[in-house]
Amino acid sequence: MTNGEKTNREPGSGGKWELRVALSAGSPAATVSVSGRVSGANAARLDEALEGAWVAGTRRIVLDLQGVDYLSSAGVDVLGRMSARLANAGGELLVVHVQAPVGLVLDLAAIPFKA
Repeated sequence: MTNGEKTNREPGSGGKWELRVALSAGSPAATVSVSGRVSGANAARLDEALEGAWVAGTRRIVLDLQGVDYLSSAGVDVLGRMSARLANAGGELLVVHVQAPVGLVLDLAAIPFKA
């Protein structure tokens, strides 16, 4: 694992539900790269990475979901809260590289993204 990368496995998953989250600080934006499945059991990992960027003073966060094939309502909640928080501070959450199943979920939740 690289610096800033965390892994989480749900009990009994055999690695199928492994979640990897990496935060890369940058200017003018930080990038949070995610792979695996974002579920209720591990959405806190995503929240921690986004919060880390926020605490560092970043108000533009690029969230790369290229490796994510599942996003639960807990994950949607994390994204919705951070998106609103950034918008209120004059920033933005830019969600990119979204796979079709995750895109459907984001559409339903009215969270903008780029495929």
